Amino acid sequence: MIAHQWRQPLGAISSAVMGIEVKLASGKFNLNNADDREKFLVFLEKKHHSINEYVQFLSATTDDFRNFFNPNKSKDIVSISTPIKKALKIVQTPMQNLGIEITTDFQEDAQYKMYQNEVLQVVLNILKNSEDNFLVKQVQNAKISIKTLTDEDHCIITICDNGGGVPEKILDTVFEPYFSTKNEKNGTGLGLYMSKIMIEEHHGGILNVKNRDDGACFEIIFRAKINQVA
Repeated sequence: MIAHQWRQPLGAISSAVMGIEVKLASGKFNLNNADDREKFLVFLEKKHHSINEYVQFLSATTDDFRNFFNPNKSKDIVSISTPIKKALKIVQTPMQNLGIEITTDFQEDAQYKMYQNEVLQVVLNILKNSEDNFLVKQVQNAKISIKTLTDEDHCIITICDNGGGVPEKILDTVFEPYFSTKNEKNGTGLGLYMSKIMIEEHHGGILNVKNRDDGACFEIIFRAKINQVA
């Protein structure tokens, strides 16, 4: 399961390193020129910062799974969009390189008491499933939309794509353990199962999926806002 979760940040690290190599190979920076050297150092510092964030995420993932069933772990108080933004920092550039467009619409950004890294993991799992589906089906103009909604009693995250949806015959089984439509190399069948545990058992929420005209929509529902959570 940890190996499954590490795929996204490892891919992001690979993309960052490749970006450095491309810049060097393209001759964009003339390292014999003082101004270009300065620009290149700024570029490298930015990439170094990103890679360091990805490495920290890898370390945090290991800790999260070590403490997965620890009843004494503490929750963070963060806005509902925070784990989404952190997930996008990891996957957005690699997905854009694959031609996948991601749009966001964060409406009233309520705060919530949550295991932030677990929610981040869930968002990453859903995004990665969409990416894999796009690649298998060779979807053109692939798009993912992420929205947050709040009302008096709920905080809701919706993640929808235009990848053709989940076949109706397996729609009720996608959250079962070891169920996967991917080959052995790319899927363990645990990602969505663990995601459901994280949302429903650890947060008292709901994780479901439904089809729409052109794709699948995952919905993460937290039952209360911060001022209603013990």
